[in-house]
Amino acid sequence: NVLAEILKINSFSSVAKTKKFKAEISFVTIHQTALTLIKFLIFNIQVIYWCDCEHSNKLMKNRFICSSTSK
Repeated sequence: NVLAEILKINSFSSVAKTKKFKAEISFVTIHQTALTLIKFLIFNIQVIYWCDCEHSNKLMKNRFICSSTSK
């Protein structure tokens, strides 16, 4: 009877350890996913900003060329 109780306690503790391990893994997974999304968003913002700067620089060059040729 005592042996059965000890086995029950051991099985409960192993289940608790497994749940804790799964919770830690899911936390790490969520953390990694969040970091990846943040990096992706920052990269996209940088690309959009760079494209916008390139586009505005081309527009400024075209305006300068047009204004210099019209005179």
